[in-house]
Amino acid sequence: ANDVNILLAELDIDQLPSGNYDLVVVIKDKENKTQAVQLIFFQRKNKPIQLTFDELKGLDVTYTFVSKYKSADTLAAYIRSLRPISSPTDIQYAENQLKGKDLLLMQQFFLNFWKSRNEFEPETAWENYLKEVEFVNKEFGTYGMKGYDTDRGRTYLQYGPPTIQAKYEHEPSAYPYEIWQYDVLVDKSKIYSAPYNKQSNRKFVFSNPDLVTNNWRLIHSDAKGEINNLGWEMLLFNRTNQSSNPDDTTPPSQFGSNVDDNFRNPR
Repeated sequence: ANDVNILLAELDIDQLPSGNYDLVVVIKDKENKTQAVQLIFFQRKNKPIQLTFDELKGLDVTYTFVSKYKSADTLAAYIRSLRPISSPTDIQYAENQLKGKDLLLMQQFFLNFWKSRNEFEPETAWENYLKEVEFVNKEFGTYGMKGYDTDRGRTYLQYGPPTIQAKYEHEPSAYPYEIWQYDVLVDKSKIYSAPYNKQSNRKFVFSNPDLVTNNWRLIHSDAKGEINNLGWEMLLFNRTNQSSNPDDTTPPSQFGSNVDDNFRNPR
C-alpha cells in the first residue's frame, strides 16, 4: 500500500563453496511480469583448512587421482613444482616427505594440497597448474634447471602471466633485461591469509648477465615480499661500468639508454 516497502533479509553462505557468484534480485508484479532486475557480483573465498600430520596420514587416496602416481620420483618432481604456490608450512612438510620418499605420504600430501585449493575438483586444479608448469619448463628452463626453479618461472607460477612482458636485449652497455608489469598482482601462495595479498601496478626486472643460459635473474621488484634493490640499474650496467662505491644506485649516463623510461612504461 505504500510507495516504498523496505524488506531486510539475510542469506547464510557459511556452506557456500569458494567461487564467483551473482546475487540477482528480481521484482515482479501481481501478474508475474518482471518490473526491475538488480545484479550484484560477489566472490566467495573460504579459508582452506590445514590438516595436522596425523590427520594427513589418515587420508584415503585409494579412489582419488593421486593413486595413479606409482613412481616416487615422478611424484617428487610434481611436488617440487608446487613450491611457487606453496605456503611456508607446505614447503616445510613437502621437503620432509621428499627426504623420506614414502610414496603413500607423498600421495596424501599431494591430495590434501589440491583439495585445500579446490575441494570438489582437486584433479582439475592440478591439471590446470600442470599445464602452466609444462609451459614454464619449456619457456624458462635452462641446462640442469627446471623452469619452475628459475626466477621467471617461479614468478609466472606464483603470480600468473604478466600483463606486459617487455624484453630489452640491445640496451647500450647493459646486460639484456626483461620487465614484467602486472596491472593486478595476486599471490597464489597466500591462500591461507586474507585479503589474499592483492596488489596493483607491480613490476619485476630480470637480467641475463651470463648471456649464454636461459636463467634470467630477478634483480628488482616493487611487489611486497620480493627483492627490492635500489641499485638494480647498477647491476644492469656492470657490464661496462663497475663502481667501487657500494652506495652508488645510479649508473653514469649512457648515450641512447632508455632504461628509466622502459621501467616506467614497459612496452
